[in-house]
Amino acid sequence: MKMRRATTRQCRNLRTVKHAPVSRRFCAPPRARAGATLLALAVLFLIAGAPRVHAVELVGYDLRIGQTWIGNGYRTDGSGVAVQGSDVSPIRLLAGAGFPLRIRDALLVTPAIDFYLQEYLATPNGKVVPTQIETGTAAGDLATTLGILVSAPVTREWRVGESLRLGAGGGIALLLRLPIGPIEGSDTGPLWDYFYSGVRFLYPEAQGTLTYELSDRIEVGGMLRLLLPIHSLWSEYDVPAWDAAMIALQASFRYLR
Repeated sequence: MKMRRATTRQCRNLRTVKHAPVSRRFCAPPRARAGATLLALAVLFLIAGAPRVHAVELVGYDLRIGQTWIGNGYRTDGSGVAVQGSDVSPIRLLAGAGFPLRIRDALLVTPAIDFYLQEYLATPNGKVVPTQIETGTAAGDLATTLGILVSAPVTREWRVGESLRLGAGGGIALLLRLPIGPIEGSDTGPLWDYFYSGVRFLYPEAQGTLTYELSDRIEVGGMLRLLLPIHSLWSEYDVPAWDAAMIALQASFRYLR
């Protein structure tokens, strides 16, 4: 039987109807529909506003290192009870490399990859939160997790001095979290399931950059990055929008070709 799209009232009453005439897959939460609409509009805006590429030039090679704050908004559950093993928002070392490509005089796209390590805990209700290795398995399954952040932001630069440039830009990043180190024999299955469901790996990114030209071959600088988890728009858990967000401050070193 062909299923038809549900109305808002049908979705609201779906749980109370024994033989529902509509499919649950058409009943996305309002925040999910709003988030998907905003994401689609953002992608269309980027496509429409993308510059015409005439030539792509590899500018050089970037190395960067710094720290990232990882938001944890699930310290207490919906009833106000403290969540066992849920740590305060951690600050972790974030290091990686990038390959800046010039697509116009002042416009760069920089494919990049960054890495960090963090312990994560799968709570009894399925929510995964940052934790510490000392937590132990009494609170749930936990593992040391390798975070791999893959991004390719588009950045516009402005020269503000003879040797100084400022930049701003953004894009879509992928956060791949690999629970590679189970602690005390923990089952990492719940962690894998959580990290790769509900597009929890998709992060819109905004960033600001500062670059200083030391010589014809060497540039140094810094970057401030904000990565927002779109999955928080439709999270089934009672969490703020900044839960699992990342704010990173990194120093950069660039060797020019």
